Amino acid sequence: VQINSRWTSISWTTMPAEWPAFFQPTAVEFTDGQLFVAADGVVQKFQWSTQSFAPVGQAMAVPGTARGLSLVDGQLVLISDEGYFDIRAVDASWTSSTSPSTSVGALGILDAGPESWSAPNASLPSIERLSAAGALGGAVILASSDRMLRLCRRPASPAGQLEVLLELPTTGEVTALRLDATVLWAVLRTREVMAISLESGETLAQFDANLPSGATMVGLTGNNSHLVGVIVREGYEPRLVITPYPELPSATVEL
Repeated sequence: VQINSRWTSISWTTMPAEWPAFFQPTAVEFTDGQLFVAADGVVQKFQWSTQSFAPVGQAMAVPGTARGLSLVDGQLVLISDEGYFDIRAVDASWTSSTSPSTSVGALGILDAGPESWSAPNASLPSIERLSAAGALGGAVILASSDRMLRLCRRPASPAGQLEVLLELPTTGEVTALRLDATVLWAVLRTREVMAISLESGETLAQFDANLPSGATMVGLTGNNSHLVGVIVREGYEPRLVITPYPELPSATVEL
């Protein structure tokens, strides 16, 4: 059985966004009209304000370098090189708070002071450098610099380790990914987007990511109709981009 697909190029539309100073995103999640963006060890909330997404509320300092933000059971979780963390365990009201702050982004952390983070809800297995991550329900996907994707299961007890269930090699390092109910969307440093079936592990389709020269997509999220990504490029402001989900081909059997 072979999955046939026609190579196509994804067309991204830029969404206006106001980025805090020194803010270089490393992960993103979008839910209920609110955008959560991580930049290394900082997470900032954004909301649509008249003509653009703008930062709101206090930024939060997080352990390690964030490589994944996901909504799990209605709660925001963070996956960094330090482990898997449930943000509500640190501050249950942070995700919904939009109180004004004199400083946002990196400078907002100076106003807030250090957060009280305990041990992660789950530690990472032994892997090469974490390059991207995502979660859905009890499943966690980890991408590493050795061009591997690992499907993991969250431990039943707190402070356990993510259990690796499946390893899948890729043709390049994954820099951003998104999990939905049946498909894993992965963006590679080689400027490709892969749609991988979560049921079979087969590649359903492969697309040209159509990124600017020298650019990398470092975060991928979405809703029911669109993929939303963040692109970084040295010497330029980050770009928040959006595109309708690419159409996936039907599977055909070749004898």
